Amino acid sequence: MNEQDILNLIKKDKWMMKVLKIAEELNFPDWVIGAGFVRNKVWDYLHGFSNLKVDTNDIDLVYFDSKGNSKESDKKISQKLKEQTSIDWEVRNQFYMHTKNGVSPYKSTKDALSRWPETATSLGVKLENGDL
Repeated sequence: MNEQDILNLIKKDKWMMKVLKIAEELNFPDWVIGAGFVRNKVWDYLHGFSNLKVDTNDIDLVYFDSKGNSKESDKKISQKLKEQTSIDWEVRNQFYMHTKNGVSPYKSTKDALSRWPETATSLGVKLENGDL
C-alpha cells in the first residue's frame, strides 16, 4: 500500500473527510490529523473491514506554531471541538510537545511526526483548499 492508496481510502470515507474539513476551517499553521485516524483506516482496510467507520478513540490534530497557542489554549480548543462534534479531539501544538516527550525541540509538524515513538501512527493527512 502506497501513499496514493491511503489518500484514496480516506477520500472515499465521508466521515473522515468531514473531520478533515472541520480541522481545515480552524486555519492552524502546519497542521495534520494523524495517529489512529490514519493507521486504523489502513489497518481496517488491510483486514477486510473496509465498510466500517474508522474506529478511533480520538482525533489527534497536531500543528506547529512557535508564536501560537499555549497548552491551555489547546485544551480549550479540544473541548470546544468535542462539544461541537461529539468526537474526542486532542489538539496539540508540536512547538511545546518536546517538553512532554523529553527530546530536543521540534522544528515543524513533519519533524515531530518523524520522532513519534510508534511508526505506524506517525502519518498525517490534511486538507488544503479542500484537497487532500
